[in-house]
Amino acid sequence: MRYLQRQIVVTRNKGTKALLILWALIWIASILIPVFQEPTGDSFTRGLNRIGTFFGLQILAALVGLVLLALRPKQGPYRWLTLVPLILAIALVLALAAIVMWARMSDPVTVAPGPTTQPAADAMTIPTE
Repeated sequence: MRYLQRQIVVTRNKGTKALLILWALIWIASILIPVFQEPTGDSFTRGLNRIGTFFGLQILAALVGLVLLALRPKQGPYRWLTLVPLILAIALVLALAAIVMWARMSDPVTVAPGPTTQPAADAMTIPTE
């Protein structure tokens, strides 16, 4: 029975190590691939494909991180190492929220005056002959 428990721990550690390597490769790829990707689109939307690639790979890395969290060993060196994907995913979400809050609060929108009661310009008279 003890041998079987030891084999399960070794197998779980190998699986955890393989998933950690997979997560690290996906996470690094999410940074490197958009840099070398050709931007597409016109004008304002040019380069949005890079952002989509980044977030798509980050979501994939987060899913691998959730699997790692489910397989987290109860003891050993991989116990705390499996928390790294979760910590980095939370840090990314908090950084995005901070950027959005900073953008919303740094330059408040000036309040436009109320509706006007006068026409914008006097009506033009059309000459008749």
